[in-house]
Amino acid sequence: GRHAPLILIQVLMLGVSIAWSQLLIFPSLLGVDPWYHSALTNRIINEGFIPEGYSYSKLPLFHLMIAATSLIAGLPYKFAAMASVSLGQIICNAVFVFLIANYLFKNHRIGLLAALMVAIANHHINMSYWSIPNGFAAVFIPIVVYLVLSTAKNNPRDIKTLFMRITMILLMVAIILTHTIAATCMAILLFVAWGASTLYKVFYPRAESYTTLLVPFGFTVMMVAWWTYVSGHVQTLGQLIKWGFSIDFFVKTPPEFLNYAASVPLGEQLFNNLGMFLFFAFSFIGIFYMISRRGSSSSFAMAWVGLAPLAIGFFSLISGHSVIEHRWWYFAQILLSIPLAVAIYTVGTW
Repeated sequence: GRHAPLILIQVLMLGVSIAWSQLLIFPSLLGVDPWYHSALTNRIINEGFIPEGYSYSKLPLFHLMIAATSLIAGLPYKFAAMASVSLGQIICNAVFVFLIANYLFKNHRIGLLAALMVAIANHHINMSYWSIPNGFAAVFIPIVVYLVLSTAKNNPRDIKTLFMRITMILLMVAIILTHTIAATCMAILLFVAWGASTLYKVFYPRAESYTTLLVPFGFTVMMVAWWTYVSGHVQTLGQLIKWGFSIDFFVKTPPEFLNYAASVPLGEQLFNNLGMFLFFAFSFIGIFYMISRRGSSSSFAMAWVGLAPLAIGFFSLISGHSVIEHRWWYFAQILLSIPLAVAIYTVGTW
């Protein structure tokens, strides 16, 4: 227990070195999307205001954060993104996953393992060097989950609880102002948590239930209102539904490339994706533990919350609809690192 903070710092340093070693090998930005965001951020810095007409003009939090870092520290876009968004992602995700696991199981070893699993998860590493608003918005999700869990049983009139609730509302606003997919994910997770707690009450009538529909509904109303009246993303959603969530909405693949893409041997595909498959497969052991009698109402809810983004990514893929699955797997890896840590700990100390 004494060494937990020290180990957590080592885990954070490991996460930073894995992500940044990729960035520092190359002189310029990595990936496709970061170039677009760099152009928009540099335009904000040069003109001194947020230009109209971009798809992120009304979701500017990510760009403003990098712009502020760039101006204050005098750094170019790449290093400003590393120092603000990338570093924040690695630290917040690992620390809050540690706090959630510690809160659920009162066991710092599971917490530290969960933090380590986040730091070495492939989609998390990807989003830490391929800095985009979606990756950054996910930082707020574990924080909100932690605040929802830790304020559930407190007296609502208590000043500390009030402060935490206000923080939670501000973080939810931050998610809405950063990215649409992350906001959708947050709304779904809040409803799933409410549903899971209600279900738990059916199985164990004596368990105390602290959930209200106020939080998920309030968040969804805020989100849809912003999309409808301010940012205009409801039209995009309408087009997506009209297209039937087809992959062509997001990806324009040149026809010359199609013949080439099909020729990756199965063995290589398996090897490339094995890390992710094992991550998700092993986490099911932890999920079963968390929904068993040994778990609590909080761990029961948390298990379903972790499963939701994985299910969305998985079922959209096998049904041939696209919801940009790798972004959902990134959310899933952050949340499922907790059951994965439970699984490794349970099997390891069995």
